Amino acid sequence: MFARLIPCIFVLYLIDRIVPIVASSEGDIRLVTEDSPSPLMGRVEIFHDDQWGTVCDDYWDDDDATVVCRQLGLSYVGTATCCGILGQGVDPTWMDNVACNGTEDNLSSCLHSGFGRENCRHSDDAGVICSDIRLTDHFEGRVQVYSDDDWIPVLDNTWDAKDATVVCRQLGLHSLAPVASSSNTSIDGMDSPSVCGVHCDGTERSLDQCTSSGWGSSDCDQYKVASTRCGILRLNSESTGRTNEGYVQIFHSNIWGSICDDFWDDNDATVVCRELGIGEFGTATHGSFSGKGSYTFWLDNVRCQGNESSIFDCQHEGLGVHHTDCVRTETAGVVCFNATPSEPVHQVHHTPTPGYQPSHHVGTSLTGFAIVLSIGLLITVIYLVYIVRQQRQALNRLTCQQTQRMSRNCYVSHEKQEDDLSEDMHQNYKTETLQEDL
Repeated sequence: MFARLIPCIFVLYLIDRIVPIVASSEGDIRLVTEDSPSPLMGRVEIFHDDQWGTVCDDYWDDDDATVVCRQLGLSYVGTATCCGILGQGVDPTWMDNVACNGTEDNLSSCLHSGFGRENCRHSDDAGVICSDIRLTDHFEGRVQVYSDDDWIPVLDNTWDAKDATVVCRQLGLHSLAPVASSSNTSIDGMDSPSVCGVHCDGTERSLDQCTSSGWGSSDCDQYKVASTRCGILRLNSESTGRTNEGYVQIFHSNIWGSICDDFWDDNDATVVCRELGIGEFGTATHGSFSGKGSYTFWLDNVRCQGNESSIFDCQHEGLGVHHTDCVRTETAGVVCFNATPSEPVHQVHHTPTPGYQPSHHVGTSLTGFAIVLSIGLLITVIYLVYIVRQQRQALNRLTCQQTQRMSRNCYVSHEKQEDDLSEDMHQNYKTETLQEDL
């Protein structure tokens, strides 16, 4: 009996080990980051009635964000974002008018209007930034750190790109154009506790690993207010399946936009690869070779020398200018390498000619799909083998039973014939004996 269960146990083991199922529970929350520039930022969603839904930003503040970040285990403090700037979800919207005091263990314990009772659109979706450092305008502005239950400013007279790089890295962003404050910049509470005289070498993971003249000091009035802007750059690899290849996107005005491939070359690609930290050299791709980008283009006519530290240091027409002469098939992409590629990348080179439509090349990397398909086929084969064995065993048992039944019938019939023969012989003997007596 146990031997029959072995195939089933093996299949269940494979499913448990290879395809784990993580069930969500009532009140669970998640941070949806596909439209966010950082894994520490995203749209808040809560699980209710066996379905994920969004949270409306009415009364949404840092206390609510802190509860979310703590429940997710990302940070002990959070910054609230509104208006769907970190991505807009889909129905339903489960929570509205959320009012946490910041000490709750989970978001569902906070006061709110009741699940499903809302009057919001998804342009009102609430988000959070889970970090103990922040910029006053989310992605740019004055630098603040969380210390002793309060946000305090960073003040510095020599604030430079290295310092800003650490801030942006701590936020999960890329530093494109860090700036220092002017000498006449002032903020409320300049004599309040601050972080003074920060000096980073650019390799630190967080600002508290840099040297400073004082952390939480109240004697910082001789310093300037430190500000920075974190450029938000990423390589979209959805169409290629390879982390070193895709089309380039920039997050600006709360929208992911593409770079137009006019004048796009290997020098531009090399700057992008180095800036993202995924290669020392880059090969430019054009058209839809690395996938179609968005309908919004943030940069056009980029011309890099190849030695710039950021794509924004290169010559271009300007960030944020909506380039109406570019279409999705003119998306600039890159293939990044750690050494100079020995063979050119096969691609379609796009020249901006009116009416020109480039060939469509689709990435051939289907590794993830192939693995899932292989696992499914393996489980199917194992299950079919198990079914065939079960049917064969059942057929063998049926055949054996029929054979045994036939043998038993033959034996009973033979015995009956012998008994009848013995009775006839006995009767004949009695008859012969009676005749002799007469």
